[in-house]
Amino acid sequence: MTEDSVSLADSISRPEEEIIAQYIAERESPIHVFGEPGVGKTTILERIINGDIDDIDVDKRNIRANHGLNDLFREICHALFAALPEDKKEEGRQFAGVSVSSPVGGAGVSFESVEADASRAQFGYRDSLLGLSELFPEDQPLLICIDDVHELSDDERAIRGAIEEAGDTLPSDVVLITAGRLAWDDLETAVSLSMFTEDQTVTFLQDVFPEISAERARTIHDQLGGHPLYIGLLAESDVEQKLPDIPEREVQQEIEQRYFDFLEPDERRLLLATAPLDELNEELCTQVVS
Repeated sequence: MTEDSVSLADSISRPEEEIIAQYIAERESPIHVFGEPGVGKTTILERIINGDIDDIDVDKRNIRANHGLNDLFREICHALFAALPEDKKEEGRQFAGVSVSSPVGGAGVSFESVEADASRAQFGYRDSLLGLSELFPEDQPLLICIDDVHELSDDERAIRGAIEEAGDTLPSDVVLITAGRLAWDDLETAVSLSMFTEDQTVTFLQDVFPEISAERARTIHDQLGGHPLYIGLLAESDVEQKLPDIPEREVQQEIEQRYFDFLEPDERRLLLATAPLDELNEELCTQVVS
């Protein structure tokens, strides 16, 4: 993966990003970003987080395959607790079910203490969110990003209901933005990410491959259906900048194979070792590498 290909991939401008940024500026909540795998949901969240968001703190969290609906409220509670002013941390601890004894990310989250377990049993995270929201300063802007919310449940209606409930409970200056494969067409602040337009694909490929013609770029766009993931993999794996022809059949498998061959041997070994796993995170990667 070259530095140029990464920076160029990140430079593609999408109108959805401006829409989301406007919703955040207007403190609309909840905001939901959805689309097929690989269309750039996580990327667009990262671009917004790392972009020019004035005077608003950001807390990004990921949902895992073993999480349930209650974990959505837990993650939001912990995000609120982490952003609490220090003089309110002690009072907020009983709602969040966390301990200040072992610092994690500045908040000091501990899931081992008896006090934390007792607090969770006493309140439940839905009730805890009410208490933390009342405790949270009204003039302190915060953006809470929750990625992969489709993992929360097989019941999509229940996920939407939980997100709406959490959004309604949060203080007016706290924005909840969720992302995942979960479609939500009837939410006014939902943003659907689609494939690249033909113009976006042509612009991207001509930036990466200056010699490519617009006609050739349009052909690749049609072959890949404008899929951002595969367009990006194609560009990143072509280190010689020659862009050889792509077969008409099984085009995605061909690009996956090219990208796999492009990786370093140790990277290929890691992928082969972790491919059967349902979930891959930093802890698992560390164990496999060791």
